[in-house]
Amino acid sequence: MDVQEHNDFVNVGKEETAIGKRQSLDPKKYLSLDGNSLTIADLVRLGKGLFNIKLTTEAEGKINEAREVIETIIKENREVPFHCVLICSAIPDVHAVRPHPGQIEVALRLRSLLHSDVFPSQISDSHRTCDRVQDAYTLRCIPQVHGVANDTIAFVKSILTTELNSATDNPLVFAERGETISGGNFHGEYPAKALDYLAIGVHELASMSERRTERLVNPSLSELPAFLVQDGGLNSGFMIAHCTAAALVSESKALCHPSSVDSLSTSAATEDHVSMGGWAARKALRVVEHVEQVLAIELLAACQALEFLRPLKSTTPLEKVHELVRTVVRPWDHDRQMSPDIEAAHTLLREEKARDSPHLSIIFIIPAT
Repeated sequence: MDVQEHNDFVNVGKEETAIGKRQSLDPKKYLSLDGNSLTIADLVRLGKGLFNIKLTTEAEGKINEAREVIETIIKENREVPFHCVLICSAIPDVHAVRPHPGQIEVALRLRSLLHSDVFPSQISDSHRTCDRVQDAYTLRCIPQVHGVANDTIAFVKSILTTELNSATDNPLVFAERGETISGGNFHGEYPAKALDYLAIGVHELASMSERRTERLVNPSLSELPAFLVQDGGLNSGFMIAHCTAAALVSESKALCHPSSVDSLSTSAATEDHVSMGGWAARKALRVVEHVEQVLAIELLAACQALEFLRPLKSTTPLEKVHELVRTVVRPWDHDRQMSPDIEAAHTLLREEKARDSPHLSIIFIIPAT
C-alpha cells in the first residue's frame, strides 16, 4: 500500500446504506486523501504492524479506535447476560450522556417496571443463564425511540396551546385604538406542521409495538407456543391479531406523509399558499387511533405470553397490569373472535382510569395530558 506520510483518513459512508444507526457493524471504509480505500479490517491489520507504512497521528488514532471497537464487541458479547439487557438499557448513566427529556422519562418508567431489586421477578431470574447476548432494537432502544415520541407530543402541545390562545381572525380589530389590520395570522401553517410532526412521531410507537408483538408470536424468538396458543394448527391464536397490527402500521406509514408540504393556489392567486392543515389534523387523528389499537394488541399478546410462564411471576407492577387486563379479557385457550378483545383492551387504554393507573400508563408511554 502506498499511503503518503501526510495523508489523513476520512470515514466513507454510502448514502443508500445509511439507515440511521450511529455506529454500523457493517465494514466501514476509510479513504486516504490520495484516494486509497481501507476497510476497518485493513486498519486493524495496520495496527498489528502487518503493513509497514507511515501514518499521521490522527490516522493512528483511527486504527486504535477500530481495534478497541472490535475488542469491546467481543468482550460485551461474552459478558453481558441476556436477562439484564432491558434493565441495563434503563440505567440512568446511559441516558445522562444523551439527556433528551423524553428519553430520560421513558428510561425512568422502564426502571419503575423492571427494577429487580425493588420488584424481584421470578421470570427474570429464570433467564440468568441464557445463550442470548443482545436484545433487538425494539427492546433495548425503547427509551430512545419512545422518548422522542414523548418529546414530539410535548412540542406539538406547546404549538397547539399557543394556537388555541391566539387571535387568528382577518382582519384583526384593535378596539382600544379603533384600528383594523389585515394580517396573516389566519394562515394555518403552525398547526399543520405540528400535526404532521405528531403523526410521524407517535407512529413510531406502533412501529416498535408491532415488531415486539412479532417477537412474542414467533416461537423461534419467544420460545413460546406459536402464536401464543396451544394446539397450533387447530387454533391460529394471535396470528390474525398480529396481521391486524401489521396492516395498521402499514396504513399509518402512508398517512404519515406530511400534508403541509402540499399547497395549491386559490382565489385568483391571492391565496397562493395554503397549509392543508385540515387534512393534517384528520390524518394525525387516524394515526393516533391506529397506534392505540396496535398497542392494545401488544398488551393482549404480552399478557397471553405470561400465561405460558406460570407459575413464575413477573415484577409487581407488571403483575398489576396483567390483573387489570384480565378484568376485561380472559386468557386465550382456543380460537374465538378477537375483535371484542382488542376493542376491550383499546378501551382500557383510552379510559381515564387506565391513564391514571401508575402501572398501565407507563407501559406504552400514554401522555398524562
